[in-house]
Amino acid sequence: MRETRELIQFSAKVAVRALLAISLFALLFMGIGPRFFDYQTLTVLTGSMTPRIDPGSVVVVVPVQPDRIRPGDIITFTPPGDEIVITHRVMTVNPDPAGGIAVTTKGDANTSTDPWVARIAGQDVYRVRWVVPTLGRVISTLRSPLVNRLLVLALPLILALIWLRQIWDTPSTSSPVAGAGRA
Repeated sequence: MRETRELIQFSAKVAVRALLAISLFALLFMGIGPRFFDYQTLTVLTGSMTPRIDPGSVVVVVPVQPDRIRPGDIITFTPPGDEIVITHRVMTVNPDPAGGIAVTTKGDANTSTDPWVARIAGQDVYRVRWVVPTLGRVISTLRSPLVNRLLVLALPLILALIWLRQIWDTPSTSSPVAGAGRA
């Protein structure tokens, strides 16, 4: 019985430390890194790039000069006349008479090219460097109201109860002796 309890306590400590390490890494990678280094992280919401990039994946993108864009690159940009951000594969690259380049793009899962020609000159454009599968789903789940309440309210309460139990279960190091006192 005692060995089982010690094994459970050890496993809980390892799990909590691993969770803290993962949380710290995620904070540094997703929250702090993009502010100090030249990359951005974005969650993919649609399936237009499956099977290469599934919905719920996080893409790590780096800025790229328009003259470095080649057919086959996967870029993240804002299409003409829109405010959303798209991540699609470049199909063609042509010089734009107004300056910069004009690209046609297509989602890997789509049957035809996108209905626009994106003119890229002075506009922020990024190349996909890495894809982290399912991380976006994890982030979305952690941001849900139910999980938020559990993490903010229930988890501290559970930890407090565990710590109180440890305090109450700890034997005293000095035992009082009747009639003993300081001389």
